[in-house]
Amino acid sequence: MLLRHLTRWWPVLLLVLGAVTAEWLRQPSLRWVLLAWLAAVTGLGALWPWHGLRRGALAFASVALVVGLTVAQYRVHAVEHHWPEERAALVEAAGRTATRELHAAY
Repeated sequence: MLLRHLTRWWPVLLLVLGAVTAEWLRQPSLRWVLLAWLAAVTGLGALWPWHGLRRGALAFASVALVVGLTVAQYRVHAVEHHWPEERAALVEAAGRTATRELHAAY
């Protein structure tokens, strides 16, 4: 019964997912990522069953957006809280790349 009523609301739920993502871009925090997951799961429930290309594409895009948002939040958190380690890893990787390129050029 609930899913039948949600079926009418899937465009609104996907707009909510977009709005939450925009808020994360404005001010990244774990709260927005969790709200994005909630909006995506609710939107996927409203899109069920995923018959047809449009619904499948919307489901895939929603999942891809939320997974990308989660990975981006992880990276932002790593830079905010572990910057010295992140900087050392970047410098080390750049040094390896420069060494490899110099050896290839020589």
